[in-house]
Amino acid sequence: MQQDLPQKTVSMTFYGYPDNCDSTGCYGNEVAENCKNPDGQSRNYKAGGDGSWNNPLSMVGNFKACSIVYLPYLRKYGIIDDTCEGCGKDQMDIWVESKCSDDYGAVCDCEYSLTPDDKQTVYYNINANQGSTLPVSKGPLYNGKTEKCLNKVYGVSTIGDIYTGRCIQFIAREE
Repeated sequence: MQQDLPQKTVSMTFYGYPDNCDSTGCYGNEVAENCKNPDGQSRNYKAGGDGSWNNPLSMVGNFKACSIVYLPYLRKYGIIDDTCEGCGKDQMDIWVESKCSDDYGAVCDCEYSLTPDDKQTVYYNINANQGSTLPVSKGPLYNGKTEKCLNKVYGVSTIGDIYTGRCIQFIAREE
């Protein structure tokens, strides 16, 4: 059965610990909202996630706090659990797993390499039944131990039914 999801086109950027600081020091992975994952587990004001339905990536966007958004560009789910003073109305900022001890330059390079040139479509107001049917590429976007960015992204060349795959083509790009 085909189900329609609301969609929005947004500019997509990424942030990690280098962006989560002030003059007193590094905030690391602290976020503004204490959301719960869809399975009910508290996130305890901590950024993170592997992009799966039950463990979505932390992100910022012009959506209701703690709501779930699907990102076809990454094939990941995100949860709106943070805020961004400099973000525009149609911008999403997505957490790159990192901590204060990670190499600042490597984290920033990863953020920049993941940022797409064009706006991306995202889907929102997703319920549990819909969430279990969308393709997911689980895992962090950055590995602090190896200082490697996991640059697997998917470009959507044709918008279509994301549930059946009809009229939709995902093109994987790895750098």
